[in-house]
Amino acid sequence: MSTTVKMIKILLFLLILILCILIFPTIKPYFNIIVNIIVNIFVAFGLAYVSYPVIKFLKSKKIPSKIASLITIILLFGLIAVIVYLMVRLVYPQVMHVTDLVSTTKGGIQWIQENPNLNKVIDYIMPYLDKIGQASLDYLSNITQTIINKSTSFIISAVFVIIMYLYIIFDHENIISNLKTRLVIGTKRYAFFKKLNQALLKYLKALAIICAITCVEYGLIYKIAGHPDWLSLAALCAFSNLIPYFGGIIVNLIALFTAIFVSKTLFFIILALVIIMPNIDGNIINPLVYKNTVKISPIVVLPAMIVFSGLFGFLGIVLVIPAIIFIRIFKEFYGQNIKNYIIKTWNG
Repeated sequence: MSTTVKMIKILLFLLILILCILIFPTIKPYFNIIVNIIVNIFVAFGLAYVSYPVIKFLKSKKIPSKIASLITIILLFGLIAVIVYLMVRLVYPQVMHVTDLVSTTKGGIQWIQENPNLNKVIDYIMPYLDKIGQASLDYLSNITQTIINKSTSFIISAVFVIIMYLYIIFDHENIISNLKTRLVIGTKRYAFFKKLNQALLKYLKALAIICAITCVEYGLIYKIAGHPDWLSLAALCAFSNLIPYFGGIIVNLIALFTAIFVSKTLFFIILALVIIMPNIDGNIINPLVYKNTVKISPIVVLPAMIVFSGLFGFLGIVLVIPAIIFIRIFKEFYGQNIKNYIIKTWNG
């Protein structure tokens, strides 16, 4: 290919790139809608994929397919309800403590206002308190509006995912049958999906083992430390493994927050534990469990989490490791084909 043709291709590529950048603000709302729909579909299929081993196990016990599907659905939604309950049960009492503290502070301010000897002090500080109060009200108003908007979007997405999930679960036999007819044994596409399925199942099995170990490990530690909510924290620690790296940090912060209202001694004990235990998990326990699965370095996971969270929000963080597994296996099977196609197109 001549240099002139290559230069023309480069200029066309740059022109298309510039046009995309210029029109993106206009099409961004529609792009976000399309992305949300795609993400919701993937979430529904992901939940169904995770649920299928349970259905398969129940069917092996001679339970009819529809009843097995119904039991699996009840178990899944029950698990979600337990997670929400544990979060509320842990955080709500502490929020009430903070509310009581605010009420006590207001009572103290009122007492100062009623004391005639402190009128000059009140006249000096009240304008600042008014400004702080107004700024707080504006902030809370903005936060409330944001929460309402996000909640509406979340509810719509949740309803869509639930409908899709129910359809996939109750019609899983037909879906699996159609997939089998399309994936001919011996073809490259069949080998790709077979290896992807094996890798994902290994990862999910290892993740389930890690969740069980984490629940027992942290349950014993928080119990010995004397935390009153040790069982709830242990369960949340188990579920936090669904969010790579940051899930454990969130639960540890909740443990510290709840320990403050118990005693200073407990707070410092929990602080020491949340510093020591993640290092034991990350360097000893997790590598032993994950040794036979797809090994993914934190150097790969953390940047991917930033990208996926920016594109897909919270769900992007949860799905980042399965996505990396998919990309790796796709590259293994089709990377060379894509590279050859690009070279062929470039050379004309």
